[in-house]
Amino acid sequence: MLRSLSFFVLMMAVAMPLSAQSYFTGSFNAVYSAPDSDEATTVRVITSPERMLIAGLADVMPSAPASMPGMSAERLLLRMDQQDIVFLSDQPTALRMQTQEINAAMNLMAGMQRQVANAQQTAVDIRETSETRRINGYAARKWEVRSPDNDGLMHVWISEDFRVNWGMFASIWRMMTSNGSLSGMADLLQGGQTPLLAEAFDEEGALIFRAELTDIRQGAASGALDVPSGVRLVSLQDMILEQMRNQR
Repeated sequence: MLRSLSFFVLMMAVAMPLSAQSYFTGSFNAVYSAPDSDEATTVRVITSPERMLIAGLADVMPSAPASMPGMSAERLLLRMDQQDIVFLSDQPTALRMQTQEINAAMNLMAGMQRQVANAQQTAVDIRETSETRRINGYAARKWEVRSPDNDGLMHVWISEDFRVNWGMFASIWRMMTSNGSLSGMADLLQGGQTPLLAEAFDEEGALIFRAELTDIRQGAASGALDVPSGVRLVSLQDMILEQMRNQR
């Protein structure tokens, strides 16, 4: 529970409308680690007010939509200016899903989740503290988040100065949490402010999971947020039909 909560808190900050000048342009790593493991998982993010490229998401979310035809989670290109998501891989074709298609898929998933969810769900307990510190050069304030089943506590350090336009992730986050125990996180992260560090502790107070934004660099290389030259964009329907033809 706390591991998945840490991931969503760090990666799916709810971005409310802000001016383009308020959003960060550059790159950073989201690093996920646990004390009982020698290995850390890193997700690389390049972002601007209009676009975002996320690489390595499948390593953090094994259940990411890679099982559907063409929906590789190797690299996701979110184009807010085009209102679509492009699923990039090493193939010469890439799946392009428009906003209305994504919303339809998420509504379907939300409906399925409601059918299997408990009738009554308790939202996470979220409390602001007066404690502040600087993390990677940005001022941040600590919030305490307790899971519904009381199996531990999470400290989330949120910066008002570091704001990222997560674009379509915002609506996905809202749909995924609107009827669940994480619905209160929307209030915690509204305005585009971003968690810089999340630490999860068990009932005894021992650290069990850590997620942190590192290697924050301003400025994105030219072309870093474009579809690679030679890659052909196809719709989900066209990709399924093409794969069916290839299987004959």
